[in-house]
Amino acid sequence: MNLKILVCLAWMGLICGSLNVAGQTYETNPDYLRTKNWTIGNDILVEFKDTIKLGNSKVNTSEAYASFSSKSGKLLYYSDAVNLYDSNSTIISSLKGDKSSVQGVLISGNDTIINIVTTTDIGREDGAYYYTFKNGVKIQDRKLLSPVCEMQGMVKHSNRHHEWIVLHKFRSDSIYVFLTKENNIY
Repeated sequence: MNLKILVCLAWMGLICGSLNVAGQTYETNPDYLRTKNWTIGNDILVEFKDTIKLGNSKVNTSEAYASFSSKSGKLLYYSDAVNLYDSNSTIISSLKGDKSSVQGVLISGNDTIINIVTTTDIGREDGAYYYTFKNGVKIQDRKLLSPVCEMQGMVKHSNRHHEWIVLHKFRSDSIYVFLTKENNIY
């Protein structure tokens, strides 16, 4: 690993460590430990705990990656929009996203059920897909919209149980908003 990456990670650790004390506490975000593991760049896994720990992942992309941890902060899954990996770096499912999509994959959920949204490279007919996994087994695979732009957003609903997903249809001014509810999407 080169020096530039190590320096960037050190700065990220200082910044994130400071923000963790000020803004990410159990009282303000009960799920804050879910953000302790990141997959970035070429095969890098970063674990933010008392110290920054670097590890290896199977993700080799500069754009599309996401990770998901348990409520206690243990890495459960990570993805490059093409594959979903478990914490042992074993592929548990293929996905229909694209590694070159800016926000090619988003993961949310709880320790048992996760929801994943993938997008493809801008304008491709594959579009955006929504997946649900229960204990690592795919129970839903649904095309949401095609073609789409590469960016997507996912935020918690104010009730803290459901989520909003926002997609932008390619070559249009149309924005599509979906609500996830009880492992379905509307």
